[in-house]
Amino acid sequence: MHQSVDSDFDSSGYAYAPNATGDSNRTRERALWCAVIEQAFVDMGWDGKAKARVWDRDEARRFILRDREMFPQVCEFAGINPELIRKAAKQMEDGILAVYVRPQNGQLPRRTS
Repeated sequence: MHQSVDSDFDSSGYAYAPNATGDSNRTRERALWCAVIEQAFVDMGWDGKAKARVWDRDEARRFILRDREMFPQVCEFAGINPELIRKAAKQMEDGILAVYVRPQNGQLPRRTS
């Protein structure tokens, strides 16, 4: 089980709020790492045929489902339990879970590359 070293976590390993001192830098850093994980989910769920995006999808799947070094570290930085993320990713792979992509200005985000 993922062990937290910070009091800002609940019992499941999820970050829930900035600490009592209001450390906004730590909050922004967590948001950045959460965005990395979110983008990996978006990439993992892509089902088109563009070669560059197929590579992104395959790399995102490898990163979330099989990486044993970088992925757990990214989750730790984000304040998220990596095993819960992997469980959600496996459910997505099995068609049990759909990934919601946040619209930006009413449009789905587009990658520039």
